Amino acid sequence: MTATSDMIKLLQIYGYSIHDITGNRKDVKTIIQRRHIASILRGYGYSYPQIGDAMNRHHTAIMALVDKSHAEKRKKYYKKDK
Repeated sequence: MTATSDMIKLLQIYGYSIHDITGNRKDVKTIIQRRHIASILRGYGYSYPQIGDAMNRHHTAIMALVDKSHAEKRKKYYKKDK
């Protein structure tokens, strides 16, 4: 399996458009979708450059997406305790 093939399967499962994920759109909905897919692919064990190649992004952009995703999860986790 490759990051691209796994990404395509995820896009089909979640109903996301490949053009949105790999394109230049920067609206909030699209960014959240990218973040979701990047986080899942990272969880599958793909490297940032592999995910970046699949999503047509630089690996540092993927690092920022995944980091933001984890930060939001931590924020929700700690918010529940209060």
